[in-house]
Amino acid sequence: MKLYALQTQRAVDELEDAVARLEGLPYPLERARSLICLGVAYRNAKQKRLGRERLEQALAILDELGAPLWTGRARDELARISGRRPLLGRLTETEQRVAALAADGLSNKEIAAALFIGVGTVEQHLSRVYRKLGIRSRSQLARQLAAIEG
Repeated sequence: MKLYALQTQRAVDELEDAVARLEGLPYPLERARSLICLGVAYRNAKQKRLGRERLEQALAILDELGAPLWTGRARDELARISGRRPLLGRLTETEQRVAALAADGLSNKEIAAALFIGVGTVEQHLSRVYRKLGIRSRSQLARQLAAIEG
């Protein structure tokens, strides 16, 4: 049993090194694939939170690249991690409502009217949501929320 734990930790260390070396290089697909492997290694090492974080990083990169097969793989691996999914837990209740309406396709003006807040407030909430979730667009927001809810 100890040998397996040592091998798993060595795999985690090697994959962390690989991900770090790919940081800043023009190879986002390779970095995302390494993050998937790292997430799986963390899951095998019973470090669910770290595994989930690495898989979510991979998913964000793959969504941006438009790589559906690898995105599916990242989602499948993410679904294999038990426990609560903290992504929405990072958002306040208002941020969750604004995010849900934006993901449904409402404009900032329509969201403001629905929630009885100003358009500027909606923009501020969306900026925080994007930053917290590590995304840059409404389409990424919709995909993230769909992955969390389903």
